[in-house]
Amino acid sequence: MLSRREINQNGQSLVELIIALVVAGIISVSLVRVVVISLNNVEFSRNKNFSLHLAQSKIEEIRKNRDSLDWEKFLEGCLDEEEKLDEIGNFDVDGRFSRKTTFLKDEGNQKVDVKIEVFWSDSKGQHSSIVNSTLTKWK
Repeated sequence: MLSRREINQNGQSLVELIIALVVAGIISVSLVRVVVISLNNVEFSRNKNFSLHLAQSKIEEIRKNRDSLDWEKFLEGCLDEEEKLDEIGNFDVDGRFSRKTTFLKDEGNQKVDVKIEVFWSDSKGQHSSIVNSTLTKWK
């Protein structure tokens, strides 16, 4: 016959089992949250990188335009764009991104400040990237 002490030491109690399951559940939920947050951050970083690429490619397109035209014709083109509400090529890539270009000329017509804004939306809301550049009359 077993003593009372030996009976109490034969295996785990139901309370210990429930505590172990609760601890395992808390750890699992925490790991899932970390993975979800990481995936959201990766998606945001990818969109931010792509929006900066869109802005930089527009700046390069405008520089190429400046280099291929006479400075005065380039300035006229900037004026035409200003008259069109400063928007160039609003477009959608997967229905998320749009781009706006703004030109600001100085008084002496020796330089043009260009501001490119790229907007996108995701589950966290509206985001934007802004790239500024100054173009000068250099030739």
